[in-house]
Amino acid sequence: MDSLAITSFKKRSIILLSAILLVLILIVSLNIYVNPYGFYGSSQKSVEILNARRLKYNDLCKLENKPEAFVFGSSNSMRFLPSSIEKETNILAYNYGVFYATAEDYYALPKTLYQINGLEPKLIIFCLDVFSFSESAESFDEVFRGSKNRLSYYENASKHLPDFSYLKLLMYRLKSALTFKQSFRSLKALVSFKLEEIPEGELYNMSFLAGGVRKGYADFEGVSVTNVAEKGAYDIESYIKKKDLEFLKARNGYKGIVSVLGNYDFKELSERRLALFEQSIKFLNEKKCKVIINLMPVQPYFYKLLIERTMHQNNVSELSLYCKALVNKYPNVLLVKDNSNIENFNGKAEHFFDSYHPTSVNSDLMIQSLGLDRLNF
Repeated sequence: MDSLAITSFKKRSIILLSAILLVLILIVSLNIYVNPYGFYGSSQKSVEILNARRLKYNDLCKLENKPEAFVFGSSNSMRFLPSSIEKETNILAYNYGVFYATAEDYYALPKTLYQINGLEPKLIIFCLDVFSFSESAESFDEVFRGSKNRLSYYENASKHLPDFSYLKLLMYRLKSALTFKQSFRSLKALVSFKLEEIPEGELYNMSFLAGGVRKGYADFEGVSVTNVAEKGAYDIESYIKKKDLEFLKARNGYKGIVSVLGNYDFKELSERRLALFEQSIKFLNEKKCKVIINLMPVQPYFYKLLIERTMHQNNVSELSLYCKALVNKYPNVLLVKDNSNIENFNGKAEHFFDSYHPTSVNSDLMIQSLGLDRLNF
């Protein structure tokens, strides 16, 4: 190849690489601007994922009268009504339940409360699901160990994680900005000209009522079941049976992603995650914040399936024993209540939105079982 040909090849290569680099820069810029997953700390112009961690924190910052009692848990805890807690304790309450909560959330999120001016927590009720303490395999997009993306990319909370790194967060933000799914969502918003900033209050009101309570629930087909379930008129057992048969048939009995058992099908609890939770209890003890631990239930027929097919009973027992040991180590832990079976709080089988999300009726019954009215705040 002569020098002229080599020069021409180099020019074409530079042009091609420049074009590729330009496209990548445009894709990253578009995803950061549209921010459909809320990963980039800026406003969202399109919403694929709502980040309850950020929305509830910002809502708390704006409240003139700051709550002193908090519910922490997964979405299973989101129908714990602040008004019911206030009736029992005479102190202002807030539901800080978040979607897909794990032990990492219970470690990081309570610390964010102490960043808010004028907020002094007196009581935290941890509504624990066993799956929050399972040891999940590391995924290719996992930023910080065990932390779901909604926590990892919410820097205000993830900065408290033991393995937090600003550099790692930046690298993964750039990496996530090049993913196909997010780019498709951003391009869709661009083509439809829906690029107006969605106000924070509007994002909050999409999913939550005042005080952090979740608004609506739907079945696998996307049909709302909120009102009928709250009335106790939803035949949830029949629905679980139907979906169980459908999933088993679809996968020929395979227990993979398509399974009615969901996140509850795992072998044992994670010692690492249990230790993280204890560190959070220790932190709250130093802050003189009282703690109540409530183990969350599942719908009775679903409970039966879990007992038959999984290690659920062993996992609940292990979590209960671990939490009860905390009572002897930390004086701020007032009570550990195992409400994993609805019989333990006189719960109602028909008062579930699905296999594991209790309605406000069952949530109120759990609150009553804690004996909050006998505690001194």
